[in-house]
Amino acid sequence: MKSILCFFSVAILWGCGSSSKMPSTKLADDADLSIYKTFGFFEIDTLGLINPTNYVANIETLKQAVRKQMSAFGYVESATPDLKVNMGIVIEEKAQTRETDFRTDRPQYMGQRNYSWQSEEIVVGYYREGTLDFHLVDAKANKMVWRATAKDVLPDKQKNMAATIDRNVARLFEKFPGKAT
Repeated sequence: MKSILCFFSVAILWGCGSSSKMPSTKLADDADLSIYKTFGFFEIDTLGLINPTNYVANIETLKQAVRKQMSAFGYVESATPDLKVNMGIVIEEKAQTRETDFRTDRPQYMGQRNYSWQSEEIVVGYYREGTLDFHLVDAKANKMVWRATAKDVLPDKQKNMAATIDRNVARLFEKFPGKAT
């Protein structure tokens, strides 16, 4: 259930540029994005969210970043769009680890040493990694025409979220094959 809610909690998530990975994109084989003129968003359900305040704010920030990018490519937002925008997000809690080393992590022995020391992975911190899966769907045919996916580490502070969202949506659109104005 948590994964499903997180999947739709679009963009609440990305962060520090140093760990971000290049987005992957795919244009459908028979797609011609120049035939589309308008775009709109799929409706997002917010029922059952643990923190709806940040969720709603981040969704609006995400939509604004997408509007900016789509407008830059000449598309106009419409209530009856040619293209519908669908976004999904997956958030994973991850542990940052390091391997112990005999040279720097020597055990302090008291008494006789009759056992062996082994290197091991130890946790040094935790972070959240978000994956954004972005789809443009032909509204009439209900068929995906372009997909982009990006992964990044999420910022710890909500105040950093807007800049993070803007930066990562712009990264997705760097490989956008649509028309230019």
